[in-house]
Amino acid sequence: KLQFKAPHGDWAEVKGPGLVVGLHRTHGHGPRPGKSESLSIGFTVKSLGKAMGSLKKKGVRFSPQIMDEGPVRLAFFTDPDGTPLYLCEVKP
Repeated sequence: KLQFKAPHGDWAEVKGPGLVVGLHRTHGHGPRPGKSESLSIGFTVKSLGKAMGSLKKKGVRFSPQIMDEGPVRLAFFTDPDGTPLYLCEVKP
């Protein structure tokens, strides 16, 4: 079920049982459409530092730079198959 759609059309949220999926258009820093990496999956976390620390202990390697994108902070990594993933912390 569509939960939210931004007026400018760059962001929407679809809600299912126990899950909210955020959809957004690509930007200059993200994957390019039409490439195998044109999809990235993000997970919203309360604390980027805590989540990253926990995943690093399990062997996950993050891109060296955390992106500060207005209301959010993003940390990028990949799964063992190379699928682009990221953690997203919404700033208070």
